[in-house]
Amino acid sequence: FPWINFWKHSIGTAILTREILSIAEIKYEDEVDYIAGLLHNLGKLILAITFPDLFRKLCNEKFKDSYQAIEFEKQVIGWDHPKVGAYYLWNHHISDEIIEAVQWHNDPKKSQGNKKLAAAIQVADLLTCQIGVLGVENCKPQKNSYLITDGWEILFGDKNEIEKSDLKEKLEYTLERCSRTLYGIL
Repeated sequence: FPWINFWKHSIGTAILTREILSIAEIKYEDEVDYIAGLLHNLGKLILAITFPDLFRKLCNEKFKDSYQAIEFEKQVIGWDHPKVGAYYLWNHHISDEIIEAVQWHNDPKKSQGNKKLAAAIQVADLLTCQIGVLGVENCKPQKNSYLITDGWEILFGDKNEIEKSDLKEKLEYTLERCSRTLYGIL
């Protein structure tokens, strides 16, 4: 299991989830934002343990994007890693906010109770990959692909173009800081 890549990606997503929510002026209690970002790919770890052959294929396959990888997971085992991770967290009595954010981090529009947390994780996940901290998948998103996600729309869709430009500038600065931190780990 590619532990270093997995944890760098998880930590990067956790940091950026918190930063994105801060930029959006949304606060969570009890570290929910950071924990949900940190655990967003827990299902991949569980897949690696439970279905090692599938996981090996997943790591060796070249995917166009993470959504193609998710479809591969669904085809092979019937569930994708967000659902597997959410089920594990539910089974261990973790807060509903975190469970829902983990389950819907790739499709935040489907979140019933906490779209903004799932949306922030989706954007943070893509940004973490954009700086080259991919985790376990072999697909790097195109630069600024986060701008066309449901997550971006949920968080910042009501902003005008000048405000969005300002938000992108803040995110670029945050991304530069986070990138230095993540590349300093191991």
